[in-house]
Amino acid sequence: MRGLTRVLLGLGAGCLILALLLGLIGLCLGGRFGSFQPTPDGMRYLPEGQGDSFWVVLDGEDREMQTVALPADSFAGVTVDSGLAAVTVRAGTAWQLTTTHPELFEVTQEDGRLVIDSREPGILGQTVQDVRLTLEVPADAVLDRLELDCGLGSLTAEDLETGSLNVDAGMSSVTLTGLTVRGDAQLDCGAGSLTVNGLTAETVRGECGLGNVELTGLTAGSLELSCGLGMLTGTDLTVAGDTVLDCGAGTMEVTGDLAGSLTADCGMGSLTVTTPQPEQYSLDGSCGLGSLTVDGRSVSGADGSLTIENDASIQYRLSVDMGALTVRFAD
Repeated sequence: MRGLTRVLLGLGAGCLILALLLGLIGLCLGGRFGSFQPTPDGMRYLPEGQGDSFWVVLDGEDREMQTVALPADSFAGVTVDSGLAAVTVRAGTAWQLTTTHPELFEVTQEDGRLVIDSREPGILGQTVQDVRLTLEVPADAVLDRLELDCGLGSLTAEDLETGSLNVDAGMSSVTLTGLTVRGDAQLDCGAGSLTVNGLTAETVRGECGLGNVELTGLTAGSLELSCGLGMLTGTDLTVAGDTVLDCGAGTMEVTGDLAGSLTADCGMGSLTVTTPQPEQYSLDGSCGLGSLTVDGRSVSGADGSLTIENDASIQYRLSVDMGALTVRFAD
């Protein structure tokens, strides 16, 4: 009997610790404490410090999409903080915003940009279910800036043109298809997933933490990619200028036409590059305790090196610590 009591007390203590940990994570993600109250339409939530007008229905019946009035007829850019919602930003016939939960979003205009901010409900207790938001941008619109921040929901952006792009996938699922960026594109993925198809940009910078990043059909003037503990895959890439790759303890596989110089660093992970062989290139490759392979030539162990010395404009600067770095030249 005493053993059973100890087991039950242990389970109770574990649940309490888990609840506190989830609450702390929620606070870090922007959540707030508040009040919950049952209503005929379902449980409702009031964020701490807000007035009665901020009550949010949480778990009622599935809602139809509602049109939200916009603060202007047109906008120079778009900023979206999706929170827990499933968000779609796509080309359409006119500016239009619809959502199942208008009370969960604050829609404003700042410096000519349309800003959509989520109001994070409930970190302890109920959370909103099946929140959807769709923003349509005129098909002929060319934005100055597009910023997409996704917390724990999902986000899809399709067929848009912008001067700059900034995407933070966080712990969510983000899919980008057919985006044209006249300047810089910054792609960040924490512990979620980021899928990019057919992106064209002057400069692309991508970071993968613990999550999964897939780049397909990307075209860029220059490319910088880094991977911590996650997995980053680039397929059918076209880079006119230089490429910089940094792989920590994760896995990175990059395949495509990398026309310029290549700088690649590998820590404890695995980094593989497949690209057509340049007509002429110089090579400065160093190896710590891992392995380095270039066009079939390999070194491993402490202080290994591979070099080709010449005056070629294309330079391969490669280094590996305890991982494996491989450069293959495609036919």
